[in-house]
Amino acid sequence: MDTNTVLKYYAVLIGIDDYPSGVLPGPVSDVRKIREVLQKQNLSSLQVTSLTAPVLSQTDGIPSSSNEVKATRMTFETTLESITDAINQGDCIYIHYSGHGTGNSTTKGVLNDDVALVLLDEDQKSEYYYWTAQLAERLNRMIQKGAAVTLVLDCCYSGAVQRHSSLDRWLPYDPKLDLRTADDHQQGLAVRNTAIFRDASMQMNWKLDAERYTILTACGPHQRAKSFRNKDNIHYGVLSYYLYETLATIGLSASHITIHKRVLHRILNCLPSQQQSPMLYGNTMQTFFGQSKIDRSNGSIGIIRTSAGLFRLSGGYAHGLSLDDELMVASARDLAGLDESNSPHFEARIIEIEGLTSRPEIADRGPAEVRSGWLAIPRRRSYLAAVKIHLSQDLDDCQDWIEMLAERSLTARIGDHQAADTLNLDIVGNHYKVSDNKSCTLPNLPVLTYGHTDRKHWTIMLFLPDVLVSVSHDTNTYNNDDLIFIKHLDVIEISVQNNGSFPVYVSVLDLGPQWQVEDVYRGSWFVVQGNSTRSEEVEIAIPPELLDAGQSCKETIKVLVTSEPTSFDMLELPRINQVLQQKINETLRGEHISRNLWTIATFHFELHV
Repeated sequence: MDTNTVLKYYAVLIGIDDYPSGVLPGPVSDVRKIREVLQKQNLSSLQVTSLTAPVLSQTDGIPSSSNEVKATRMTFETTLESITDAINQGDCIYIHYSGHGTGNSTTKGVLNDDVALVLLDEDQKSEYYYWTAQLAERLNRMIQKGAAVTLVLDCCYSGAVQRHSSLDRWLPYDPKLDLRTADDHQQGLAVRNTAIFRDASMQMNWKLDAERYTILTACGPHQRAKSFRNKDNIHYGVLSYYLYETLATIGLSASHITIHKRVLHRILNCLPSQQQSPMLYGNTMQTFFGQSKIDRSNGSIGIIRTSAGLFRLSGGYAHGLSLDDELMVASARDLAGLDESNSPHFEARIIEIEGLTSRPEIADRGPAEVRSGWLAIPRRRSYLAAVKIHLSQDLDDCQDWIEMLAERSLTARIGDHQAADTLNLDIVGNHYKVSDNKSCTLPNLPVLTYGHTDRKHWTIMLFLPDVLVSVSHDTNTYNNDDLIFIKHLDVIEISVQNNGSFPVYVSVLDLGPQWQVEDVYRGSWFVVQGNSTRSEEVEIAIPPELLDAGQSCKETIKVLVTSEPTSFDMLELPRINQVLQQKINETLRGEHISRNLWTIATFHFELHV
């Protein structure tokens, strides 16, 4: 891309209050608030289009815009088509939908069950189902032109729930309306075969380039998106309101994972009865209008302030935390690198810990200063003390290594190799050599020329009862710790059988051959309801660099199952040959049940060409 090219930014904001089937309070107020915060960013190349359907008597205290047009299927498609024609490599598009969602629970699609955005038909006297598979096809055209896309859906996101309140953003599915959109829906499903984006990837409808899109949804697939009244008695969607508040506080340059973290914990602290957990998918380091370059919040942990005034961390034993671990606590804005001088930092240590959560003791004035939405970054972690690094006496920069490893809570020593050593670092010529405790050179490492390497590893030994995890390939079924022989691009099926009465939350991590730890699902988690089984297909590929060289490789899949919505972003690592960009941990307490239970199943693969 020409460095002199001026990037263009587009925002399409859709909010519908006035549905033919009844008024839904809040969506128009949502998009007007979002438009307000976008226009304060002083982005000269930003074009904002608002598609709305307010009720005639609506007064929300926010000025309407002469640029607002009716949120019909035709205006929506025309707007997207116009943007697609105009965009170039590097441009950014932000689409925000606030309104009803619907879906047929038998329609398999994106993320869990395919959902339809409920727009207005051209006569504005009936609704039109705009399936997200159709939307995926249009987003794919943008991404193929090199644009980056952010999609925010403030509507219910499950085909299994029903509308219980006028404030729920769920419209009961009407098969008669769906007949008119069936052809469009099937056409959109064709996008499922377009691309594969990682060594191990879930088979979802939205096979888009995962590095160029981000999706933020209002809630999990088993929850309902809600509206609420603020102190001025104005209705807003929960996600839209706290997204507006976060953007007004942090700005648009923070990564999506940082924004998601703050939004999620603001909802948890301010509206704990809502039981609504926003979900994040895709490139979490992307921003609304570009790629995050200065976000320092990678690997952070969310802070929850209880009604008793105590603090809880959204991380516990399952995340590699231990008693007496040391932390730094700061605001999300400060950790995003946007306000390094004014926001205070506080030291803290963990004084109580469970499987998924822990309690910190915050030093000095911290308890009075710390607010909901702040984050904690681990400084010294006890479990890493078990990792012993042996440094060869031939290294002339041993002291630099010792200091760097100590910053990561790792212990290094100089001397002869011992059996207890986890890793050995030696020098051959002008290159580092890394070997294991059997002196075998670690495979697939890039050439390390007096640089440094950062190795994290972790073990997990707790169990969640009533959950069985298995993997199927061809006609065979495999259980925990089995070795599975497969070929390049083979598809396996991961099955989670939940025999308990409560839902469980599943994360799938890929420990790849290039030393990466990646979220296979490319999202927060997926849910298995009580007394049910859920299966997900995963395609496993040999990385192109190894495939081109005709090499086989080994891969490990870890399936983590928890009793509460928990994500393990803090455990993720990039490929060893990429710039280190860890992602934030994301955890949420839910359902008013704090069982803090979890388990893990591990499957080992040998891939052959």
